[in-house]
Amino acid sequence: MAELIYESLIQNEEFNRILHEFPPKADRQDDIFLVPIPLSSNRFKNRGYKQAEILAKALGKKFGFEVFNALERVKETRSQVGLDKKKRKENIAGAFKLKNKLENSIKNKNFVLVDDVLTTGATISEAGKILKKAGANRVWAIAFARDQ
Repeated sequence: MAELIYESLIQNEEFNRILHEFPPKADRQDDIFLVPIPLSSNRFKNRGYKQAEILAKALGKKFGFEVFNALERVKETRSQVGLDKKKRKENIAGAFKLKNKLENSIKNKNFVLVDDVLTTGATISEAGKILKKAGANRVWAIAFARDQ
């Protein structure tokens, strides 16, 4: 999956513009950090792996970006499958927070949220709000699949 995302991104004009605007640097001051969407503890127990984190780590190696597990899920949500846009937004509201003592690590940095599937964008939007509220410069998102 990471290879497919990588190949798709390197051929995307907008992504290449972003890469040129924020090239990886040794000091990582203005770099882009990959943030996987956190999985609920119950889903992790059932699944046994964190798909977004696996994708983020593989993409991090490909692009030279650090993976920053800045978010944690603080609310068990029901599955988003089958919910309409409004219900998805309600379901995911308040589900994430910054991990303890990371407020100063977010300010003025750039982040790409990584998830496996994007449907309505409610999950990505909620996670992005947390980063922006903490002072993130820019927040983008990528996903392996998109429900049309």
